[in-house]
Amino acid sequence: MKMLIVGSNGFIGCSLAAKLKNLGFQVIEMSSTDGSGIDPVTGLLPVDFSFPKGVSTVIYLAQSPLASKIIKGASHALSVNCVSAVRLASMAVHSKVQRFIYLSTGNVYAPSFDKLCVDSPLRRDNLYSLSKVHAEEALTLFRNQCEMIVVRPFGVFGDGQKERLIPNLIKKVRMNEIISLHPSPSEMARKPNETDGLRISLIHIEDAVDILATIAIKGGVNYLNLAGPEISSIQSLAQKISRLSGKESSFIIEEDCRETDYIADFQSAKEILGRDFISIETGLTSLIDSSVA
Repeated sequence: MKMLIVGSNGFIGCSLAAKLKNLGFQVIEMSSTDGSGIDPVTGLLPVDFSFPKGVSTVIYLAQSPLASKIIKGASHALSVNCVSAVRLASMAVHSKVQRFIYLSTGNVYAPSFDKLCVDSPLRRDNLYSLSKVHAEEALTLFRNQCEMIVVRPFGVFGDGQKERLIPNLIKKVRMNEIISLHPSPSEMARKPNETDGLRISLIHIEDAVDILATIAIKGGVNYLNLAGPEISSIQSLAQKISRLSGKESSFIIEEDCRETDYIADFQSAKEILGRDFISIETGLTSLIDSSVA
């Protein structure tokens, strides 16, 4: 079986490509960082791009780094996250590809402090989520001709990751920086000086890659929350990091409320993984040990 990974040099892409190769699959890798993938300036596939022969599964992991910049990044974000994905999907269908996996985001869900299921309401009021929702909806047009799978990851973390929630928290604890905690509206009304901050479902990169590899091989779902069973708050994560690294953590409760949590229904991911998830503490220990070495 031959698989095509678009965005193969990213945090998830590198691990997934290695996993699939170890399982004996032929992997074609495309990345904007080495000139083999999406144009880093336009966010589009090259005009002369031709779809590789013999591919059975496409895994689209490409992400625009400008998705948070509404003015400067709108065109690029929509091009990478939506237009290029749809163009590649249409080429995949024409080439009789069996399966197309699109990595979306848990941020597509409308703000909520409740558990988020795959049929929970979506949001379209920011560029990042809008670009992903547009792609998700456009890809359904091909569902009668190719298995289309939308994966919505929540808080993937692990060795090698940079400039995301967990590595940033580790850095703040080590530098003895004050960590901000934002209360929910109900917490602010009930106990304005007490909050653990944002709550989020996390998943270790090894678990995430095992799940992605399984659906790349077997398929079987239309939408999937890529998340683990543990719900962590910013405060609890910082306290774990403090204990594991021998550092102190300091907090400040901000006056402005957070608008949401990111708590995922993970049952489908659990069934696909077929084993116990790696615990948050185990993952943090590995991260802290590797960064010290």
